[in-house]
This record gives sequence, structure tokens and C-alpha cells, in this order.
Amino acid sequence: MERRLFLITVFTVFTGVVLLCLLFRLFYQLETTNIQRQFDMDIEKKSDSLSQDVELYLESLHSIKSAFDNSGVLTPEAFSYLAQSSIARHGNIQALEWIPKVDADQRQAFEQNVRQHTPGFQFTERVASGDMVAATNRSEYYPVHYVEPLAGNEAALGFDLGSNAIRLNAITNATDSGKIQISEGVKLVQADESQTGFGLLILLPIYETVSPPTTQARRESLLGFVLGVYKITDILASSLRAADAKDMSFKLIDVGASEANKVLYDNTNMQPPLMEGNQFVVSKLVLDKGGRQWVLEAIPTKAYFASHRTRMPLLVFTIGLVVFAIAMCYGFVVMQRNQLILMSLDAKNKELDEANKKLDRLTKTDVLLGIANRRHFDETLEREFMRASRDGRPLALLVIDIDHFKEFNDTYGHQAGDRCLRLVSSELERVLKRPADMLARIGGEEFGIILPNTNNGEVVAKQCRASIERLAIAHSGSKVSDVVTVSIGVVTLEALIDQTVDSVFNHADSSLYQAKSAGRNCVRAMRVLKRTTENITSLC
Repeated sequence: MERRLFLITVFTVFTGVVLLCLLFRLFYQLETTNIQRQFDMDIEKKSDSLSQDVELYLESLHSIKSAFDNSGVLTPEAFSYLAQSSIARHGNIQALEWIPKVDADQRQAFEQNVRQHTPGFQFTERVASGDMVAATNRSEYYPVHYVEPLAGNEAALGFDLGSNAIRLNAITNATDSGKIQISEGVKLVQADESQTGFGLLILLPIYETVSPPTTQARRESLLGFVLGVYKITDILASSLRAADAKDMSFKLIDVGASEANKVLYDNTNMQPPLMEGNQFVVSKLVLDKGGRQWVLEAIPTKAYFASHRTRMPLLVFTIGLVVFAIAMCYGFVVMQRNQLILMSLDAKNKELDEANKKLDRLTKTDVLLGIANRRHFDETLEREFMRASRDGRPLALLVIDIDHFKEFNDTYGHQAGDRCLRLVSSELERVLKRPADMLARIGGEEFGIILPNTNNGEVVAKQCRASIERLAIAHSGSKVSDVVTVSIGVVTLEALIDQTVDSVFNHADSSLYQAKSAGRNCVRAMRVLKRTTENITSLC
């Protein structure tokens, strides 16, 4: 009997120890999962913060570009004022610059003209030794003409961006696309030999006319670029705090860059050895625009796990060895507590999802007018194009341009111009009847309207034109009428065979061009029939 009790006791103790070990392992794994989930959330927040910082930098460039679009090439004083305002508002900007396009036969006259107020100015380039020398002969130059602030950026003044392959590639892409371009990581010319790390260049092209429709037109009408110069360490300063270094290792990777420039930032060599989670790598997409894709890779360090690890599993195991029954009860309580923690983390995840959705809505809305912006327009057009192609339904697209809007701004001022844009936007929204119809601002004074399942886009276009004219907004600077009018290009597609999203937009843009050529304040429509024949008609 005693032997039997002994065996039962040994078996019970053994079973209890095994169960406690399993319970301890379970708690340990749950806590590890929670820590990993918390780490993923931390990196998500840092990634969002970094994305927002980059968006703010792009906003500062767009504000300067708008001044160029509205006023032509700015004077040094005007550029300095705008640049100083942007730097004061956003910070962490190494320099804001104006980069004109200068043909070879204009170089001497350009240099002499600048030397009148900047003695010793010349086009320069950096040779392999690192010295700055006079730029060699080439067909065209892209020198730094204005730079703000000048202090600390003196070496950049006159530097020809066309002398460097990475910079020239960004210039070419920006020129041809008409959109913002971000360079690979580069060594900044204003950085001395003691400074390490990459810099970034963000370029916005400026043309003689706003938004030239074709690549060739963009090349021929290029005036230059608004350029933002940033240091990677400055960009990361507000998002990735120095205190984070002991908790996590970071890599900021430029996915499409050359191998030498792929890793923009890497502090993994400065971190303590990883105790656990060394296979747990979190990757978040930070940026996907301007020809670049940035991915933030992060690994938790030993210190991160130590700071988030509790003694609960060990406590449960210790108590269980003393009193098995009490340990089981306590384990149940702790499991409930962990469930509450998981629920709390899920609630935080939902809050973060809501915040992300709100941010997504903000990034898809035009700040001035409260309607969809160009990004949302492009996404919707692609979605409706795919739907119409799949279902075999018609699709109509309108591109609307306010006639002589620059003259309106020049005559009545930009505040009046903003009010005019709001009135036009409100009237166009009133004309649209169906929830599926979409109005977006796709340019300074350009609007786009997407009409799904519509085979008579020209009818809506005529209503839009007449409605705007009925607003009777005075426009003494117009060459068409004494009130504000619009020109509208329409494409109606009965079938989308052999069409693409770009070709659909180009059809509408071509019709708009014909409306402008016909004297403005009119509608020009193109219809793509089921056999891909095209008819152009005049509608007044």
C-alpha cells in the first residue's frame, strides 16, 4: 500500500511538474508573442511617423512649386522668403534650391549674369579626387542657382547636377514623368570629408506651362527644378529617437537602388547582441513614391525583450512546485490576465487601424476644396477601368479646365482664385447625380470627373459647362467671356478593348486640348466604339 501511495505520489508530483513545465512554457510563449506584437506595433508607429515626415517635406516643395507655376521663375528674394518659411515650418531640411536648365550656348551669359550679385560664381562639378572644379562641356547644365540657407551650403552654389549619374537619372525621370522624383542616397557636395551617411535629393520639375501633356512637351518646356536636400539622419531624427537604439536595430532600405546605395541607414553594427527574437524581423513599407520604395527593417534587441519580459511564468512555476492546486488556480487567473492584455492590444490595434484609415482619407482629399485629389482620382480611374473591362460596361471620363485662370488670379488675387475654385467645385458636384460619379481636383485649375456605366459623357459635360457659365463669376481678364468659363474634354468608351488607363486619360486630355484650340468655353468629345473607331464631335 505504501509503495502504491509512493508511486501515486511520485506519479502525481511528476505529472504536476510536467504540467507546470508545460504551463510555464505556454506562458513564456504567450508573453513572447505579446512582446513581438507590441514590437510590431511600435515599428508600425515609427513607420507611420517617418511616412508623415516625408509627406511634410514633399508639401514644402509643392508650396514652392505652386509659386513657380503661378508667377513664373521667382526672384532670389521671393525664393528666399518662401524657402525660409518652409524651413522654419518643417525643419530638418539641409537646403532648398532652384535648379534652372541652362543650354550650353547660354552658359557664359548665365554665369556672367549671376556674378553681378555673386562674385566668382561658375558651374562646377566634383571629380574623383573629391575636388570641386569648373564643369566640363556638355549639351546642357543643371546648376544650383538659388540655395537657402546659404550658410553651410556654399559648396553647392553653382554645382551642376547633370555632372553626376545618380542626380542626372533623377532629373531625367522627373522631367519625363512631370512628377516628383527622389534620388538614391548620394554624397552631398556640401558635406565635408568628416561627415558620413547619405543625403537625399527630392526634385519637382517646373515647366513653362502647368502639366504639359506629353513627354516630349515636358522636355521642351522644362524650366528647371525645385530641389530639396536632406540628410538621412535628419529625416530619421524625429521618427527614430536615439533612445530607441538600445531596444531595436534598424535598417532603412531603398529597394530599387543600386547595391552600393541600397542601405540608406543601418545601426545594426552598433547594437548589443540579440538574446532572443533574432529571427523576428519586422519590415514596413515607409515610402512608395517619387520612383523609390523605402522599407524599414527592425529587429528587437536583448534589452527590448528584457524591458518587456515579466517574471510571471517563473512565479507560476515556483508556486506550482509548492502547492500544485494553488499554482493551477493562479495559472488560470494569470491566463485571464493575459487574455485581458490581448484584448487591450486588439483594442489598440483597432484604434491604430482607425487612425490609419483617417490618415488615408486625408491623403486622398484636396485640402482646399474638400474633394478627391489626384492620387484618389488615379486609383478610382484604375478601379473603374478594370470593372468596366470585366463587366463589358461603358465608361466616360471628363477633364475640365478653367479658362484663363492664371489671368483670373493676376486680376483678382489668389484668395479670389481660391473662392472661384470652391464655387466651381461645388457647382460640378451639384451637377453629378449618382453616388458612383466622382469629382476630383487633378491640377491647379483642372478637374476630372469619372462616370461609370455611362455612354453619354458629353451630355454631362454640356451640363457642367452651362452650369459654370450660369454662376456668372466676373472675369475681366478672360479672352473668352466676361465671366468664368470652362473647357471640357470628354471620352466615352463603349468598349475598352485595346485600351489602358493611360490611354483613356490621354483621350480625354486630347479632347480638352481640342476644346482649348477651338476657342475655349466649349466641349469636345471623343467616342470609342465597340470596334475601337473614334468620332470627335463639337459640342457648345
